[in-house]
Amino acid sequence: MLDKKQTNIDCVNQEYNNLSNRKELNYRSCIYNEYLKNNILSDYEKYNSYNNLDYLYLKSEKIVGIIREEGSNGEKEMAACFYNAGFKVIDITTNDLLNNPYVIGDLDIIAFVGGFTYSDTFGSATGWYNVLKSNTILYQELTNFRNNKDKYALGICNGFQLLTLLGWFNDIETEINTQLTQQQTTQQQTTQLTQQQTTQQTTQQTTQQIKFKIKLTQNNSQRFESRFNNIKIYKNNSVFLHNMEDNILGVWSSHGEGKICFYDANTDTSLENNNTIMEIIEKYVPFKYIDDNENNTTLYPYNPNGSYNGFASLSSKDGRILGMMPHAERTFLKNNWAYIPPNLFNNNSKYSPWFMMFLNVH
Repeated sequence: MLDKKQTNIDCVNQEYNNLSNRKELNYRSCIYNEYLKNNILSDYEKYNSYNNLDYLYLKSEKIVGIIREEGSNGEKEMAACFYNAGFKVIDITTNDLLNNPYVIGDLDIIAFVGGFTYSDTFGSATGWYNVLKSNTILYQELTNFRNNKDKYALGICNGFQLLTLLGWFNDIETEINTQLTQQQTTQQQTTQLTQQQTTQQTTQQTTQQIKFKIKLTQNNSQRFESRFNNIKIYKNNSVFLHNMEDNILGVWSSHGEGKICFYDANTDTSLENNNTIMEIIEKYVPFKYIDDNENNTTLYPYNPNGSYNGFASLSSKDGRILGMMPHAERTFLKNNWAYIPPNLFNNNSKYSPWFMMFLNVH
């Protein structure tokens, strides 16, 4: 009854109607088991014990900047993930960057953390984005970082929302626009001369009008969601997740505006019915929310926000930039999990399979 008063009734009905169908999911991770078998994880635990706390830190030459702003949270967990993986970790506020924008050039990886910057008053991460965008030197340094093929970036939750506003997935947008242009050209070549002229005028107008954008909007439930969801990792190009295909894992979700949408910025209309666009996007979605039958889904609460086809993440075309709504950094230790699956965690390691994601970029 309480849910009916505070939640979208469609979501309430979806959850209620599926209660009798719930069953235990078979979590799995081949790469995790391989690391366990080869004692790789036990080596990291040894190096990160209290007696050897700084061993990997002192050996590492790679530097991660944990970027946060007023209202951010999760920076401690994010720092812990990279620190345990052997990185040198620097806690950096936006104000630090405003005072010294050139520190960006010294970083190998940027991690934009989750939270609710400026209370998301003007929309998720909008205040954060405007602070960065309004400083010309800082924005240029961030752009230089994005364009450097040797640099990586991770954005989780609010950090993912920021990445979309910064345009760090614009290589996907370029591919989509190129594909649409080719499609329109092919259509023109197959028409008769008089029809071709008419079609050309129409498609030119359409091309000028469409401005493909990615944005994250309010959850379908119309409320903040904090849940332990299940995801499946698919074949992908991400430097963070490339060897984790077919992993089925649990992960914390914690957001109010996590629905990934694809739309025409000029008309504010959805482009999710455009098969050409969505086929391209699918290639750059490393993992999706799934139901108890391992099928990607939009149903609540398996999918806490209602994103198209269960989308929970997005990787740039070159694989160096990863955005995700669920909090891998809050699930990288076994004890962080809401449920300890015996088939997956029948070992002495303190790490969960999500730790692989951070090891992959070391």
